[in-house]
Amino acid sequence: MKTVLNFSHPLNPDAARVLQEEYGVQEIVQVPFHLDTNRPIVPQVAEVTSAVRKEHGEPDYIILPGFAPAAVLVARAFPRAKIVRLAAQGTPPKWMPVEVL
Repeated sequence: MKTVLNFSHPLNPDAARVLQEEYGVQEIVQVPFHLDTNRPIVPQVAEVTSAVRKEHGEPDYIILPGFAPAAVLVARAFPRAKIVRLAAQGTPPKWMPVEVL
């Protein structure tokens, strides 16, 4: 089963459909991801990624958080996962998958 771990904002139905139809994704897991920027982020990210890995295993794809330092740490935590890049499309804008890195 192909899985996406989403560390960003929830996907709209159209974006989820693209992941399912174009990439064969069967499960999209919305990961609650909120950091306290007044505390060190490394242990916070490690705690979240460890808990997600225990519950969902290794993902096939990840959608990174918008905060760049945290995105680097999430990507390092799941080195085998492909990264889904989202971009705003249309009016009003919707965040849609545009490529897999």
